[in-house]
Order: sequence, then structure tokens, then C-alpha cells
Amino acid sequence: MKKILLSLAAVLLFSFVTNAQTVDQLFRKYAKESGVVHVNIGKFGMMFAGLFSDTGGVKGVDVLAFSDCAPSLREELQQAVGSLKDPDYEPLVTVNDKGEHVRILVKTKSDRIRELVVLSASHTDMALVRIRGNIRLSDLSRIIND
Repeated sequence: MKKILLSLAAVLLFSFVTNAQTVDQLFRKYAKESGVVHVNIGKFGMMFAGLFSDTGGVKGVDVLAFSDCAPSLREELQQAVGSLKDPDYEPLVTVNDKGEHVRILVKTKSDRIRELVVLSASHTDMALVRIRGNIRLSDLSRIIND
């Protein structure tokens, strides 16, 4: 009986540890939650913006803001972000400073950034931002410097 309980506990623990989410799963799950503000600018919106300014290869932007959601949802999101394991993305920047945590991940193909994801969390505010496109590194540095 003791072996069965230990085996069951090991299986449950393993399933919690391997329950890491991907970036797509994170956005899909939390975009529909109550109190989460979801802003999506698609291809057409970016083409329209391109009439007025240089979009630098950006084809779409998704933003999830968690300022009006329940504290329990923020806690859940912090844990989900902490267990985020997506082999398609590589970390660009990680910042942990005085209760504020920021992770910037990139998905690249050849010498282009296909997606840039910013995960930002503090005690008072949280946001997930995903920028999609075909962005050259030179465009990214130009946009940052402007």
C-alpha cells in the first residue's frame, strides 16, 4: 500500500513539473479570462499603420494586460510564466529587480526575428506582449534608437 501511494505521489509530482506551457498556450488561455484586457492589432491594422510610419517588418501585435483581473489570476500567471518552457523561443533579456520581473524571448528564423515576446510582472501590474513579423536585427536596433 505504501509503494502504491508513493508511486501515485511521484506520478502526480511529475505531471505538475512537466506541465510547462508554451507561449501560444499562455496567450490562448489568458486572452479569454475575465478582467484581462486583450488588444490585437492584425496584419490589416499594421498595414494601415505603415501608411503613417515605418513598422519595421512588424505584422501584428498582441497585448494582454492584467491590471483589472483577480489577484488569484495574477498569481496563476506568475507561476505559468515561471514554468514557461518553449523550445521555439530563446531568451534575449531577463530582469529581476525589486519585485519586478521581465523576460524577453525571441523566435528567430535565419537572421530575422519572427516573434518577440515580452513577459512583464510586478506586484501591481502584469502584461504579456507578442510582436509578430519579419524583423531584421538592423530594423530592431533602429526602432529602439528612435
